[in-house]
Amino acid sequence: MGNQTEGREDKKKKKKAREALLLFLKRLRKACKIFKTADEWYSFLKELETLLQDYEKQIPPVHLQRIKNAMRLIDSTRAGIKKACKILEFEIEDTLKAMHTGGGLGKALVGGLIVIAAIVGAAVAYLNFTSVEVGIWNNGCDTLYMPAALPVSIPGIELPDGPIPPGGHGTARVPRMTVHVDATQPGTIVVTVLGLPVSIHVGGDVTGIELDGMQILGQSIPVKIGGRAQHELVISCH
Repeated sequence: MGNQTEGREDKKKKKKAREALLLFLKRLRKACKIFKTADEWYSFLKELETLLQDYEKQIPPVHLQRIKNAMRLIDSTRAGIKKACKILEFEIEDTLKAMHTGGGLGKALVGGLIVIAAIVGAAVAYLNFTSVEVGIWNNGCDTLYMPAALPVSIPGIELPDGPIPPGGHGTARVPRMTVHVDATQPGTIVVTVLGLPVSIHVGGDVTGIELDGMQILGQSIPVKIGGRAQHELVISCH
C-alpha cells in the first residue's frame, strides 16, 4: 500500500515538474526577444535554478545536466545570448518530451534510443550555435584555394564559398575549440580540426601569415578558437 502511495505521489510531482518547465519555457520564449545583457539573462534564470532544485528527482539526470550546461553563457554579447536562448529552449523542449515516456521494457528501449539521438542532436546544435567566424584575407598573394568540402562532415565547420582572389577575403566558421595551424610548409597552410587537415594553397612569395595580429609564418602551433567573437587570418605576399 505504501509503495502505491509513493508511486502516485511521484507521478503527481513529475506532472507538476512538466507543467512548471512548460510554463517557464513559454516565459523564456518571450524573454529571449528582449534580453540585452548577461545580467538580465542570469537574473531571469534564477527561477529556473529553483525549479531544477525542486524537481531534481523528477527530471532525468542526463537532461538535468544538459539544461544546467545550457544555462551558462559562452558569449555574453547580444548575439551570444540569442544563441544561448535557442540552445536552452531546445534542451527544455527535449526534456519535456523525455518526461512523457512511460514504463515497460519496450518503451524503455525506445526511450533510450530517443535520449541517445537527442544527445547527438543537442551536440550538433551546440556546435553550430557556438561556432565563430574566421576571416581569411589575401593580401597580395595569388588566388588562395581551399578544399570544396571536408572528407568528413563536422558540425559547426563551414569553409569559404570559393577561392579567395588577391585583395579579397573569405569567411570560415569553426567551433570553439583548439585547432592546430602548420605554417612551416612553403605554399601551404594546414589547419587541423579534430584530426582532419584543411589545406590552404598559397601562390606567390609569402612574406607573412598573421593570426589575430600574431605572426605565425614558419611556425606549427595550437590555436584556441573562441577567445574572441571573430578571428582574422591574413596571408601576405610580395
